[in-house]
Amino acid sequence: EVSALECAALFRHVGYRVTLEDLRDHIADVDANASGQLDFREFLRLMRLYREKELAKIKAAFDKSRDRSTNAMPVELLPGVLQSLGSEPPFPQVPIEEDDQLDFDGLVDLVDSCRSQFVAKERKKAGFTDEDIERFEDMFHKFDRNKNGFIDNKELQSILKEFDWEPKTREEQDDLMRQMDVARALAREAGILEVGEDGSPNITFWTFVQLARMLRTQREKAEEETLMALQKELRFSDGETEEFRQVFRYWVRLMRDLSESSPSSTARPKSQQAPEELSRDGVRRLVRSLGVSISPINADALDIQIQSLDEENRLETAMLPFNAFLRLMRWLLDTNFAGINEAAAGNS
Repeated sequence: EVSALECAALFRHVGYRVTLEDLRDHIADVDANASGQLDFREFLRLMRLYREKELAKIKAAFDKSRDRSTNAMPVELLPGVLQSLGSEPPFPQVPIEEDDQLDFDGLVDLVDSCRSQFVAKERKKAGFTDEDIERFEDMFHKFDRNKNGFIDNKELQSILKEFDWEPKTREEQDDLMRQMDVARALAREAGILEVGEDGSPNITFWTFVQLARMLRTQREKAEEETLMALQKELRFSDGETEEFRQVFRYWVRLMRDLSESSPSSTARPKSQQAPEELSRDGVRRLVRSLGVSISPINADALDIQIQSLDEENRLETAMLPFNAFLRLMRWLLDTNFAGINEAAAGNS
């Protein structure tokens, strides 16, 4: 079986741009035994989901460009359509027929023929979005003061500090130097020619991108191990934890949508990914959605728990990450808060 982290690496290798949290959502759709891990059949179903998603994107581009009278797309529109789907010139040569039209299956074949090029492009970016790459470039150029295309180890430490990735101990610093050589090898594998010499304290931009992916994966692995330990401590099964994760993400998205639709909300730049956290108001709405009536006494008890789980001990502006949310769920169930066990059983 493979974990969500391992699936993410596999998907990036074949050119799919995925986040760990979004991938977990899809895994939940195909994970028949709710183990949080995928066997080979479940993995194939997951790949099919992503292929269907890809075909839907191609279909949308085709429908936007097709001639309604012939249900086919003029060939002269092909370069723009391929670019909108993530491909870059040079494009495959298309024999021009008399009617100069391309049907949907023909477009799919052409997109697939560009696949290797697209995969190479995604590997170069280590699966990061264009917005991420732009943000990395801005940061890199900020610290590349002499504009020679390299930053030294000291400047690299400053960049890593911006992302909370900087090594804290001598051992971690030595490990970072070893990881830089691995990142150079990955950059070469992705087709980057200028990666610098192995063992050098200097690093080029595209090597830094590979290093950033390694460090993010390392952070995600550590977070996953922390969650597994917490799950064991709280006596939740893999299936229960995954169900709580889906509930948590649903309410995070719902509260975010409500906040963004508010006239007083401030739009977040695309390059900034909002953290997965649930507000105090979101927790209260979630509890009420189960059919639980919160009395003033229960409201105070809930607030005490929320404040104790907030990293900054806030109440009005409290925000709970998933680990804290999981602890709150354990407390709600163990205390049968406001009869929540009976209410949940009735809803199920």
